[in-house]
Amino acid sequence: MQEYLFRTLQDSTRPVIQVGEHLTAVIDTGADIPVCSNAKMLVSKYGAVEIKLPRENKRPRGIGGKIPGKVYMVKSFTVGPLTYPNIKFFVPNHPTMDDNFLFSASMFEG
Repeated sequence: MQEYLFRTLQDSTRPVIQVGEHLTAVIDTGADIPVCSNAKMLVSKYGAVEIKLPRENKRPRGIGGKIPGKVYMVKSFTVGPLTYPNIKFFVPNHPTMDDNFLFSASMFEG
């Protein structure tokens, strides 16, 4: 198993890592899908495209389970030394988080 070290924000009470210049992410053990707080940034910086989910998967659970939003696909998303092909992000219609991303802890399992 390989280990990867990420810089954490020392002044945060939550597990927050630095994922790029001026970009932060909260690590959440209960997240089903990564979340991005800014659709415009996701599209312009990462080339994300909105996708339609099958009717039975219309709303991913998490963030209280009932927040409306859209799902976007990024062809290649890199966090430190890790690259995720064809990764989906949920973007709430009205973001309430201070950080740019919320990542599922399972994204970092070996």
